[in-house]
Amino acid sequence: MEKKIKTLFGSDIIPFEKRHVTLNVDSYRQIIIVGDIHGCFQSFRNLLIKTKYNKNFDLLLSVGDLVNKGSQSSEVLNYFYENKILFTRGNHEERLLNDYYLSLIHILRCRRRG
Repeated sequence: MEKKIKTLFGSDIIPFEKRHVTLNVDSYRQIIIVGDIHGCFQSFRNLLIKTKYNKNFDLLLSVGDLVNKGSQSSEVLNYFYENKILFTRGNHEERLLNDYYLSLIHILRCRRRG
């Protein structure tokens, strides 16, 4: 029987696109699901080393909250983006996107006012 995981993920860092994907997980050596990385890139990398993660054989998924509390949020996002790792958007990503888009709106309004 074929095992499948359904996940909601962002296809790009900005903008996030909501869509569902069905994965055939039978072809992976191991499935690693992480959550609440919160910008702690080095701790995340240590976890990958501990699990012997290999992107050629393993499936890595994140259940959200990649950013915020730690000082290396950009490194975490870059790693996920560069390695095309699937993730769900957590409340911290939601806040980051809200702040980003509110800043853009503010800039556009200021430009219109001259």
